[in-house]
Amino acid sequence: FESVPNRDGRYTFGASCVSQCPYNYLATEVGSCTLVCPQNSQEVTVNNVQKCEKCSKPCPAVCYGLGVDFLKGVRAVNASNIKHFTGCTKIFGSLAFLPETFSGDASTNTSPLDPKLLHTFESLEELTGFLYIAAWPPDWQDLSVFQNLRVIRGRVLHNGAYSLTLQDLSVRALGLRALQEISSGMVLIHHNPQLCFLQKVPWGSIFRNPRQHLFETHNKPPEQCESEGLVCFHLCAHGHCWGPGPTQCVACERFLRGQECVASCNLLDGAVREHANGTRCLPCHP
Repeated sequence: FESVPNRDGRYTFGASCVSQCPYNYLATEVGSCTLVCPQNSQEVTVNNVQKCEKCSKPCPAVCYGLGVDFLKGVRAVNASNIKHFTGCTKIFGSLAFLPETFSGDASTNTSPLDPKLLHTFESLEELTGFLYIAAWPPDWQDLSVFQNLRVIRGRVLHNGAYSLTLQDLSVRALGLRALQEISSGMVLIHHNPQLCFLQKVPWGSIFRNPRQHLFETHNKPPEQCESEGLVCFHLCAHGHCWGPGPTQCVACERFLRGQECVASCNLLDGAVREHANGTRCLPCHP
């Protein structure tokens, strides 16, 4: 026999029947909408639709975040659990960094986290829960260990409202240069006295729906940032950026070489000759 999709099929979403699951929810094979795939199923994307698909063999290993599976009930990333995030490009769950992350926790005999281990998160591209940062190494200027994070889904929200919370940090820029989408929930950024560039991020294009908003208070005033020279690189398109310098532009005014915005490609001169592919400068074959 052959299974044929039912064009008139519906999904249960709470007490309602819907023709398709709301964005950020997963369609299951039994016709329901869920935020977490059932056991022996894996999350897949088919034609830009997120679904739960039954595994034909043992499901591939996934990276769990706080609040999920063996990390359920764990408050924060710390020295004892950060090893579980090594090499993860997608984390099912959330991440939280609290003062105890870096000071250690005597009650659980957990050592302070070595800040160098935060580079573990440089491979992360997608987070299904929330990102909450209330403590960070005091001499770090930004959150660039998350420079490849593209999507925060916010299927679980901090305090039921926030998919991204940053507070009480000494950073001067966010450095989240790859972030393209916050699928659900609000953003709360407050009490970061050195933080600039918040008004230079096009939050409206990152949020998925018009009910999402940025709440920001008690960060460095924009006029003070400008007087200190903390402004976007001059080749950033529309004056949008995540921090200072040519690698932090949301988009380039002219050309992109590697991760840097540049005025032109080395078409006729330069140490490495290039050709232009649209707005990208690519090296010629040696």
